[in-house]
Amino acid sequence: MRRMNLFIPVILSLTMIGCSNKAEEAMEALPVEPTEIAVEIATEAESVIDETTEIAVEDSYTEYGDLYLLDSGGNAGIQVDMTEWDLVNEEYTLNQSINVYYTDTSLAGYTKDNATVSTSLSNGEWYFCIFDRSGYLVKAEDLESSVINDTASDDKKEEAVPNEPVKEATPAEVAVLPVEEPVAEEPVVETPVVDSTKYTPEEAIAVYRSIMESNGIKWNPSLKGNWDETIGMYDIYEWYDHDDNYYGGSWGTGFLYLDKGYPEWAGNSSVESFKMGDGDGIAWKSYYLEVTGYDENTVYLTAWHN
Repeated sequence: MRRMNLFIPVILSLTMIGCSNKAEEAMEALPVEPTEIAVEIATEAESVIDETTEIAVEDSYTEYGDLYLLDSGGNAGIQVDMTEWDLVNEEYTLNQSINVYYTDTSLAGYTKDNATVSTSLSNGEWYFCIFDRSGYLVKAEDLESSVINDTASDDKKEEAVPNEPVKEATPAEVAVLPVEEPVAEEPVVETPVVDSTKYTPEEAIAVYRSIMESNGIKWNPSLKGNWDETIGMYDIYEWYDHDDNYYGGSWGTGFLYLDKGYPEWAGNSSVESFKMGDGDGIAWKSYYLEVTGYDENTVYLTAWHN
């Protein structure tokens, strides 16, 4: 309303120009001069600009173990195909914070200083890394430039030890050799061979969960409902015969192979299945799973979804 009052006398004065001397007198009699109008309008415009520039939304993060993850993060883009990546099973300690990314390469957050990271796969440009029980992508150049390397310091320590002079024996000296007492041999403990091409059951579940939850699919233990009091009381081969009084989420049995690359494939495939849901256009938004057993090649699961 304030702007309308300012512009009305300007419009009236323009319509009155050239009509008569009375028009000029009427224009001179207006209480607000055009220069004052321009200044007032400019001042108001500047205040609007100032108010606009003050509005800024900062990204918010939530702490998860060694990570700070974006609250507004997502993983809805095209997923990276890791089935042909090389296996790299190493553990490092970082000397500075680095960014972590979802499996569609969008920013997920950043690590703490001195965070522990376990690599599992790499294509030379990216690493797929495990932090605690979650997996994220890390740029190779960021990881390789932020790893604490104790080898160099050990070399310097060795160089700093001076070589002790060798004392030359003279004819007058009699060398006395110490008598060595027999030392009992300690039993040799064989170190178990770790298969670097496979995950442990815990690692496989962590990789699968990371992919699911980084795509916005929520972990929801309540989906299990009254399973333990109904279906879960019976042998697995009888489960389908005892679901009359069960009120939890939809359920099924499955497995994950422990070969590296398979949990990643299974996670990305499940994400696509959850987007389709029951085929009625309504996506599944939450899930839960429990391990029912495992062997050297496979971990077996019961899973619920909604």
